[in-house]
Parts: sequence; C-alpha cells; structure tokens
Amino acid sequence: MFGPIAACEAFIFNAFNVSGRATRAEYWWVFLAQFLIYVVSITMDIWSLYVHGFAAIGFAGMLTPWLLLLFAVPTLTLTMRRLHDTGRSSFKIAVVLLPVIGLPLFGYYLVAGSDMDKNKWGEPRHPSGRVVTSAKTMSDGTASAQKHNPFASYAYLVNGEADPTPATLEARRAEISDYYRSRVLGQGA
Repeated sequence: MFGPIAACEAFIFNAFNVSGRATRAEYWWVFLAQFLIYVVSITMDIWSLYVHGFAAIGFAGMLTPWLLLLFAVPTLTLTMRRLHDTGRSSFKIAVVLLPVIGLPLFGYYLVAGSDMDKNKWGEPRHPSGRVVTSAKTMSDGTASAQKHNPFASYAYLVNGEADPTPATLEARRAEISDYYRSRVLGQGA
C-alpha cells in the first residue's frame, strides 16, 4: 500500500507534474495530512486572534491563507493525476461548478478505483508506488499478453512452501540455461 510518507513525498516532488497517475492511497493520504495541517493552522490563527485581537491580522499574521497559497498548485496537480488514474481527463475538475450534483460527482471521481490497464497517462501503479507493466516479459525477450493476476501472490503464499514438481524444476533449469547462454556467453537463442 502507498504509505503516508511516500504519498507526501510524491506530493512534494510532483508538485508541478500534471501528467502521470496518482493512486487512491496517494491522494487520500495527502488529503488527510492537509486536513490535519489546516486544523492546526486554523486553531493557531484563532488563538492568535484571541490573544492579540485584530492587531494580529496583518501581512503575516494569519498562517492559513499562506498555507492555502502554498498547497494550491500541488493539490491541483495531484487531483489531476488522480483523475488520470481513473481514466478521466483532468478537465473533469470543472464538474465541481455544476450546481447540486457537482461536488458529489467529483467526490465519486476521486474515490473511484484505478484503471488497471495502461491508459494515455501511463501504466497503472502498484500500491507500493512502482509502475506495473501490463505485459510480462518472457525469457526470450518477447512480451506475453498475460494480464496481471492480483491473486498470484496469494497463490505463492499458499504454495510457496510446497516442493516444486520435477517438470517445474526442469523448466527452471532450462530458463536459467537459456539466460546464461544469451546474456553471459553472448550466444544467440
């Protein structure tokens, strides 16, 4: 899963990146972090008003407006990448302007699942944050048309301790031998 630290790191380093994709976890971890930062900021602003009165309102007296300005562009680009991950154009942000149904529809876009296939904004991202390729490369360098199986890791956990069959061992030996001949010895396949 895309953790909170990795999500905030991607938020900072992709602040001006409008292309690509952002997973659900990446978006919502940043949303939670910003929410907590704004709660603390607003609390500090209210406390400053209480202690210093309206004299605190000045060029740098309030923290929240500065944070809103600081996070405006990175949040916009993150939202655009989140829409790309669901297979939608970033112009769908404009749906917020629709009366009554705009915000719920936009919220649905943000919580929608990721497009598991490659789209025009790139390959899908694994929850660990790395890009997943849709085609598996075989030992001879050609790409197979197999789709990613999300249950393959569970099958490995269940069957991982089992002894391999003689056919599996022979297939592994042949693959290693082919790899050694082509990559180490430089012989053609």
